[in-house]
Amino acid sequence: MIDTLLMFSGGIDSTFVAYEYLRNNPDKNLFIHHIDLRNVENRSYCENQSVIKILNYFCEHGLNNFYYTSSVFDYGMIQNMIYDIEITAFMTYVI
Repeated sequence: MIDTLLMFSGGIDSTFVAYEYLRNNPDKNLFIHHIDLRNVENRSYCENQSVIKILNYFCEHGLNNFYYTSSVFDYGMIQNMIYDIEITAFMTYVI
């Protein structure tokens, strides 16, 4: 059973939250979801690489009480009309 959902960017904030949750709640499962945001900033590849490295680190250190999924949202042609946080909020609702 999944206890908590974490929208995971692979940045320092979501990594810290994931690490602390996994370390302090070994009997609970964390649902980690990453949204591959493809936009004009073009940072998708680097973020995806970070996510993979961080999740591998967790597993290598016995912090494997999580379930991981990801989705892709490509809005590269839409400029100045939508913010990443709006997509994240929508996807959180959908999940």
